[in-house]
Amino acid sequence: MVKDEPAAASKPPASKTYDQLPTPAIQVLLEGVVAGKKDIDDFKNILCNGAGTKVMANNEATTFAALVNELKEKKGLPLMKRKRKISSVKVVRDEANGNCVKILYVDYK
Repeated sequence: MVKDEPAAASKPPASKTYDQLPTPAIQVLLEGVVAGKKDIDDFKNILCNGAGTKVMANNEATTFAALVNELKEKKGLPLMKRKRKISSVKVVRDEANGNCVKILYVDYK
């Protein structure tokens, strides 16, 4: 039994495995952020750099953390605040790093 330990230790450390969610599923998660049901932690097994993952939100460069804060804010007049609506999501995956999401393109209103 002791012989197995060095063999296991000699293997290179496994890179983090990421959930391979299709783009529509990622959009549903983002809509969960808008609804207040999801948060940054719900994306840690998808995004390469977690909250610091690069995002192009409405053609403006930002981070995922900033996007989450923006999506949580309601827009409009105080008495008629509406939730944001995600219109499209595109992802760029990093094949060399477990196929995690490296860049997220999000359009919303």
